Amino acid sequence: MEIVPNILYDDRRLEYFPLIVDEMQRQGIVDYKWVSPIMSNNVVKSINLSQKSIVQKAKDNNEEMVCIFEQDIHFPHEKGWQYFLDNMPKEFDVYIGGSYLIDNRYEYKSPLVKVNEWVGNHCIIIHKKYYDTFLSLPDDRHIDTENKGKGDFYVCFPYAALQRAGFSSNNMCEVNYNSILTDEYIYK
Repeated sequence: MEIVPNILYDDRRLEYFPLIVDEMQRQGIVDYKWVSPIMSNNVVKSINLSQKSIVQKAKDNNEEMVCIFEQDIHFPHEKGWQYFLDNMPKEFDVYIGGSYLIDNRYEYKSPLVKVNEWVGNHCIIIHKKYYDTFLSLPDDRHIDTENKGKGDFYVCFPYAALQRAGFSSNNMCEVNYNSILTDEYIYK
């Protein structure tokens, strides 16, 4: 089964467009969909509703799973996307390309870490059995952290995908979440 990423892209942020196109070419991803965000008066709600709209469409089309990329997606390794796909578990609710929540209760070993929660929806695959749970999360909360304890979540390790450093609409400032990660966490 081919997995086609849905790229959540706000066309007011034109600087991301060439970066996304280059990243897709670099990773050999030729089939992907551009998805415009749903705008509300609250950034957290906009991100939440935008990701839910992608999942709702997948549910309506009875898709086995759906892949969501955010516009700041970056794969540090030239074969990061393939590494992510090659290590996808057979059974999961959400499969995560990388997280910015490091929980010392878990043993981080290649190629998968089962987690109870994560931070960062820059690269996720959601299985259809989890669509209803994902869609039922509160609209006004951070959509990634609201999943805590609700399913079977696996993060690819080392992380295949990161968020590109830059302006965060979520935080309304420049951020570099990657600064908290050591080399052992990143698939390079």
